[in-house]
Amino acid sequence: MKMLVMETARMLALIAAITGGLLFQGPGLSVFMEEGRREPYLLERQRAGLEREIRKQPDSLGLIAELAATCEQLGLYHETMRLQERMIGLAPQSAARLREHAATVATLRKDAARYFHCDAQQVPEIALRLYAAAVVLAPKDASLARESAMAFYQFSHNRQQEAIDAWRHVLHVAPDANSRAEAHVHLARWLGRTGKIGAARRHLAMADGFDKPALIEATYDYLDQEIRDPESSYSQRRLAKKRSARARLGRTI
Repeated sequence: MKMLVMETARMLALIAAITGGLLFQGPGLSVFMEEGRREPYLLERQRAGLEREIRKQPDSLGLIAELAATCEQLGLYHETMRLQERMIGLAPQSAARLREHAATVATLRKDAARYFHCDAQQVPEIALRLYAAAVVLAPKDASLARESAMAFYQFSHNRQQEAIDAWRHVLHVAPDANSRAEAHVHLARWLGRTGKIGAARRHLAMADGFDKPALIEATYDYLDQEIRDPESSYSQRRLAKKRSARARLGRTI
């Protein structure tokens, strides 16, 4: 009987030691944390575990992708972009990897500027190059084509013709009537920016049935303004761009 009691006590002590270890070390510790600290703690542990695994399997795209996503959740955007570039190096023919990196760069402009050691105004150019490379690899991907074309709206300087070409590609690969109608609307908007009002209106007329009629109406209003006051719209934008270019060269118009 005495032996049974001693064995039971020893077993209970062992269970208590194991339970205590689980609670106060590793993931168990998060049970006692405040809500705001728990998720970052667990993500940091996940990050450390993934880094250990990647050291064993340095070419594992799955592990690197998971680590990149974890770093993004932690706000470690410099590391996220570094890992995305690493994946592109491992899979240079993957349009998905290029697209993912382009989207990150386009979204996190300030962080991307620090990562690429450039001005924030130059970041959209980098994103567009990545998108263009992805479109070359997957020219029939309608979703990618649209995302790439939308990226031109980030530019404040003259990229109208490239944007028009991008939206023409979207129109070419559009999978359904609504997607084609959307492409017509955006073509109208970009053509209007170049002063080609007649061509813009023809595209807009082909956008009937688009599920965002407010955008169609806004585009009609925009084109009407271009017609009523062209000197204060397209011509003035061209003049402003010339002034800006000359100012950068240290001259005035």
